[in-house]
Amino acid sequence: MPKKFVLFLSVAQTILSFLHWLLYLMLLHFFPALRPVHTVLLAVVLLCSVSFLLFSTAVHFMGWRILDWGYMLSGSLLVLAGYGFWFLLAALALSSAWPAASTVFAAAALLGSLLMTVYGLINARIIRVRHINVALPNLPEFWRNKTAVAAADIHLGNILREGFARKVVRAINTQRPDIVFLPGDYYDG
Repeated sequence: MPKKFVLFLSVAQTILSFLHWLLYLMLLHFFPALRPVHTVLLAVVLLCSVSFLLFSTAVHFMGWRILDWGYMLSGSLLVLAGYGFWFLLAALALSSAWPAASTVFAAAALLGSLLMTVYGLINARIIRVRHINVALPNLPEFWRNKTAVAAADIHLGNILREGFARKVVRAINTQRPDIVFLPGDYYDG
């Protein structure tokens, strides 16, 4: 592996491990019943922190389809941990004002994290078509009354593959565009 890639992985993993460690501390703070199994909880949280980069790298270099499931699960857990971190941070702030409700805030934060993650997984597979009329002054006559399509945030990769790409192409072709723009987030991984 190139040295810059190893450096990138090291920095990214350090950041992920630190954020997961903070998540672990917040879980212990809000749910004292977890303290007897804190070493198991820490192992699970740290395993989740390394799993995404591990599967991302393995999928990239090995290309085995079976690794895609690990990539999808670890990516979902990473998103869940991200939402969990921010939502528990908000719960921490709220519980400083209302200490008696801290467990309720934390439980709501975890539920909210789970719901946001599930929503994101479902939402990623929905193709939306929005029609927008744009008035551009001084537009050359040739471009008047033309149809342009901008297809963004497609995220093709290990999860959304050829079948999803075909759906996107069908949705684009249905619009009978004169030009197609692909502004970004076309690939994932």
